[in-house]
Amino acid sequence: MNCLFCRIIAKQIPADILYENEKVLAFKDINPQAPVHILIIPKKHISRISDLEESHKDIISELIFTAKKLAEEKGIAESGYRLVLNNNKDASGFSYSPSSIRGKKAKLAPGMKSRKKKQMMKDVTFAFFDVETTGLEHYNGDKICEVAILKSRNGKDVSSFHTLIDPGRPISEGAYAVNRITPQMLRGKPRFSEVAKDILKRLEGTVIVCHNAFFDMGFLKAELNVLNLPLPSCPIVDTLSLARRYFDFWSNNLGSIARSLGIEIDYEQEHRAMGDVRTTQRIFQRFVQDLEKKGIDALNEILSDGKVNRVF
Repeated sequence: MNCLFCRIIAKQIPADILYENEKVLAFKDINPQAPVHILIIPKKHISRISDLEESHKDIISELIFTAKKLAEEKGIAESGYRLVLNNNKDASGFSYSPSSIRGKKAKLAPGMKSRKKKQMMKDVTFAFFDVETTGLEHYNGDKICEVAILKSRNGKDVSSFHTLIDPGRPISEGAYAVNRITPQMLRGKPRFSEVAKDILKRLEGTVIVCHNAFFDMGFLKAELNVLNLPLPSCPIVDTLSLARRYFDFWSNNLGSIARSLGIEIDYEQEHRAMGDVRTTQRIFQRFVQDLEKKGIDALNEILSDGKVNRVF
């Protein structure tokens, strides 16, 4: 198997591991929703609940006992915590996060509201975010070479940011075949360290929207780690995850979804950061409209969904 969690277990993708034995692995969430937020996954690949067999009982027990052990170690066993079971293709594995710690309720990330208070689209600032890179694997040294952010509120664009970045390493042939970014285009451009704080400031207080958030936010986290800077504590919504969960496209890549929805694409800017950001914005807006036509309060369901902030 080659799912995200299998690759973490195989140490192909780095993770902040807190506990590991022959049956389970526990690690810190890459973008926590609470002061303590830990993912606990079985080492045996189990895609969904319906795949469970009698022989898996000991694995399930180990997951629960690992949660108990870590809650005690983190000092939240008495104050309380939530144990969440994520199921099927958009949520594989087990996780837990505390609803309160040391008597204080865990704060929601900026832009998030309590489920009891309905969130209105006009009140949310969305930051559509995309990166282009020198290759596919930040854990093997690939770097960001282009960033774009488009912020919108109440259906109107409020600001945009775009820059090419000198990655300090060559662009792979495979990456060039997709994004068509050449070494000459990057010559004299800023290094990521020169724009990092500007990027974080622009994302602060927004709901971040990406297509394949694991890729974009994974690269952002890797670059920020080098600078000892944290990811912004914002809700993160993945249009790829929404496509898989609510729709049935023949392909879920960005261009295919756009074409299926009749969304116009600037082909000269396809697979470039700002072009893909604008396409992601249009797809997200259509998703919200289409879901609401089906009677789903799309915005509030997305923002209160337990998988927000854990989509990658």
